[in-house]
Amino acid sequence: MPTLRRIIEHPVVNLVVALILVATSLAEGWGTLREDMLQANIGAHHGLLVFGFVNLLRTLPELMDAAEHARKATPRG
Repeated sequence: MPTLRRIIEHPVVNLVVALILVATSLAEGWGTLREDMLQANIGAHHGLLVFGFVNLLRTLPELMDAAEHARKATPRG
């Protein structure tokens, strides 16, 4: 179970999942996005788009911290 938890909670996995959610929801509703918003016609792809963006924003600080840590750990020369 610890291995599965490490995989599921890994920032890169979360980033990839967020990007997939955003990409697939945009692909599904891009053509009708403007009309859907004007007519308040909300579909599941709109919810997935919001969920994907929130997950993307949640993942960014972890990735930036990891990049900063890696930069500091790299010997300069």
